[in-house]
Amino acid sequence: MGIDAHGMEEYEGRRVSTFNLAQEFIRDRKYKLDGFITHRFKLEDYKKAFKLMMDNPPDLVKIVLDCRE
Repeated sequence: MGIDAHGMEEYEGRRVSTFNLAQEFIRDRKYKLDGFITHRFKLEDYKKAFKLMMDNPPDLVKIVLDCRE
């Protein structure tokens, strides 16, 4: 969960954190992310989301808690 453990990378002549590099790739659309988010839950359904995470079904890639509603 989260980004507590990430490293540093050499990329295009600069040293950058893996997390920041991933953000750049997403922003610049260098990789297709279709299907990366496999499950969405409303914030109030966080217990269901955590249960799913703990059950770890084979189709689970990433869970998002949607705070927009």
